[in-house]
This record gives sequence, structure tokens and C-alpha cells, in this order.
Amino acid sequence: MFRSILVTTDLTHRCDARVASAAALAQATGARLHAVHVPHGEPHGRGERRLARQLARVVPATVRVASQRVMACAPENAIAEAAGRVGAELIVLGPAGAATWADRLFGTTGDRVLRALEVPVLVVRDTLTLPLRRAAVALGGDGTGRAPTEWALRWGAALGPPRFHHTPVEVRVSRVLAPGMRDTRAPGPAAVTEAEGRVRMSEEVRWAECAADEISRMVERDRPDLLVMEADARRTLAGSVWARVARVSAVPVLVVPRPAPAAAQRPVPRSLGRPVPA
Repeated sequence: MFRSILVTTDLTHRCDARVASAAALAQATGARLHAVHVPHGEPHGRGERRLARQLARVVPATVRVASQRVMACAPENAIAEAAGRVGAELIVLGPAGAATWADRLFGTTGDRVLRALEVPVLVVRDTLTLPLRRAAVALGGDGTGRAPTEWALRWGAALGPPRFHHTPVEVRVSRVLAPGMRDTRAPGPAAVTEAEGRVRMSEEVRWAECAADEISRMVERDRPDLLVMEADARRTLAGSVWARVARVSAVPVLVVPRPAPAAAQRPVPRSLGRPVPA
């Protein structure tokens, strides 16, 4: 499923759940775990010692940390460089704080990472619950919804209860549309066949003026173990929909890159999920 996972941390105790979730995913998938810390005016050596202590405290002895780095540069640059160096196929971040004007103009750190790397981002406030029992997919009206639905089905099939439990993971796909917008559904994703027997999928349509508010209410009501969303095609000054949801969500949010138009796509290696350099 994954061969390399990168987790970011600011070394505070509130990041313990994020690091523990990344370690649990690495253990469940057999992926290599890598960690990166971006210090804010802290001596490099002190940051390295604090990072080592946090990893020793939080990561189980059964999970080996393949690399740990302290990088003094802009967070999105540090994450991009570290992810490229280790071939990260999943990046685990924390939710953004209160939106600033810079976030609204240029996007949050997560927005910028998604644009730069086209690698899925998992935003974790509280610990990811494994095995998965219920997952939710939230779709807007400006995409097919195929990518996030396929990711949810694959995560459910790979990270759900053991096969002998015969308990499928519940995946609810909710398309949130503005009032008056038509529901143009894409054909069922190919991953449905792949996940057959491990996942039970249901679909619904919701109409709301504000997609982010409606999705947040849905998550608060249903409390899934995981919410899957697609990176926004465009941002407004209110910020991207997924970042606004992740900022307040107690549920981990998996954000998957939006597929490029077919005419603009280049060959994509299965391992990295990023375009091959020309």
C-alpha cells in the first residue's frame, strides 16, 4: 500500500498523536517511517535531540524509524525536500492554525505540499483508529470523485478488520452540492471490485450553501474513523474547503491530489504517484 511514510512534528506533546498514527500506518503496511522537524529559532543540535526523544517515546519498538531530520527552512520546502529524498508516498501533517492572509492568498502548508508533490496528505489532530470501521468520503460538485472514493475503498480493504472477522468497513460517499446544482455522478470506481467483500459502500447527495460547514457537521454527527477529500481545484479567499474542514475536525482527514486533465498527464510511476520528469 505504502513503502515510505513521512511525518512532520513540532516536537510538542500535541504532535504525539500524529507521530503515533504514522507509526501505526507504517506497522500496518510495512512502510518505512521517516520524520522531519522544522525548528523555529532553535539550535539545530537541540532539535535533533528533542526529535530523537519524541520518537523514542511515541514510536513502538516494533517500528523502525528509517530516518529523522531537522531542517531549518520554510515548512513546505523542508517537507518537499524530505519527501523527495525518501520517496514518500504519504505525508502526515497536523491541522493548520487560524487562517492568515498568507494562507488565503497562497494556501496552507498542506495546500502547497499537495501542489508541489501530488502525494496524499493525512491531516491528524487525534490518533487514527485502526483497524478502520467506518470511513467517509466528502465530494464537491467540481470533480468526478473517483480518486477520493478509490482511496477510501483501498484504505478500507487494506486497513479494516482481519478477514476472518467478516466485518466489512462502512464507506459512505457524500456529494455536497450548492442549491440548484445537478448531481452528475461518475461511473462507479474500479476499486469497488478490488475491495469487494472487505468494504460496504453507500452514497448520498447533500445540498448546502457552504460545503465546508456541511462536511464538518456531517463528520461531527457520524464520527467516522477517517474522512477522505480531494484537493480543491481552486481556492477562494475563504481558503480551500479541505483545509477549513481539517482545521476543526477531530477525525483524521486524508486529502488526495486532484488528477490532472488527461491531455496534461505524463506517465506516472505506481510507487510515487508523481509525474515522471520529462
